[in-house]
Amino acid sequence: MPAPHYQLIKQADQILSKCGRPISSFPGQNIVPFQHGILIQGTVGNDNTFVLTKEIPGDVPFLLRAIQAPSPTGLYINLQLPNGKYLFNREQEISQFQGIGSFRYVIDPEWECPPGSTFELTLDNSVVPSGGTVGLVLMLEGALKYSVKGKNPAIQDRQLSVSDLPRYVKNPNQNILAPAWMQGYYPNTPDSCEDSIFTYGDGNLNFTTMNVGTGPYSATQQINISSDSDFICSRALFDVRQVVGGSSPAGTFLARLRAGSGYSLMDDLIDVAQYINGSPFAHSWHIKAGDQVFVDLQLVDFSGSGSLTIETYLDGLKRKRR
Repeated sequence: MPAPHYQLIKQADQILSKCGRPISSFPGQNIVPFQHGILIQGTVGNDNTFVLTKEIPGDVPFLLRAIQAPSPTGLYINLQLPNGKYLFNREQEISQFQGIGSFRYVIDPEWECPPGSTFELTLDNSVVPSGGTVGLVLMLEGALKYSVKGKNPAIQDRQLSVSDLPRYVKNPNQNILAPAWMQGYYPNTPDSCEDSIFTYGDGNLNFTTMNVGTGPYSATQQINISSDSDFICSRALFDVRQVVGGSSPAGTFLARLRAGSGYSLMDDLIDVAQYINGSPFAHSWHIKAGDQVFVDLQLVDFSGSGSLTIETYLDGLKRKRR
């Protein structure tokens, strides 16, 4: 496929589809959306109404995607869009829809507003008088819509499919660095294999008891991987318990996970119950069939009398060849 050619911006209007293909962020068009916000701020006196007007700057359309605002008590507002429509059919108390960050008011689908047109924000402080002047800061969040000359052969003359949908939504509040599993996407199972959810831990070799008064204070657990399938480990679980009896036994288990093949998940012993207990790995740990996982343990900062126990589990997928 020849590389797309642009006169204004090269490849700036492309994102990756779910299968890694560069596509336009506006399917069927060559558009570069530049993140932009329009700030409206002002004050309104007690028992009063005031209208603020804000013009859309620049020479390209503005895409309104969300509204961020704080929550002054008793202030009613309404926003008239450039096309003459109102955001609400009547003035609304701002605390009913206000929010910032992930709690912003989302406009879906987005509104395209022509350059030079205006927003009119009505502030009404007369419905529930607050006894003083109220200030408001409103952020109209969105993007400036720049057109790019040229065509993208990746989307030209063909119908769009599910794979053409953007991997990242067009809103900066989404954490695009989060692991794919947080959005329901997982690596595909190879055609020659089949996966099944599985958790390793037999309650025997993966179980250790240490007495805080008499020791020993180190041990090694062992988890055997089945010889008929590889294991794709997505997280490790550590169940630490205080055994009934004794005088408030306390302590911290440090651990290091390593495979019989020689690979070590960490280079030193760490407080696994605090730092990685149950947290999904950013990258799965692929353990070969027939291998073993060893958990080196050490009890530190112990006090009192009695015993503490730790049980280790590996959670993930069994991958078996057909």
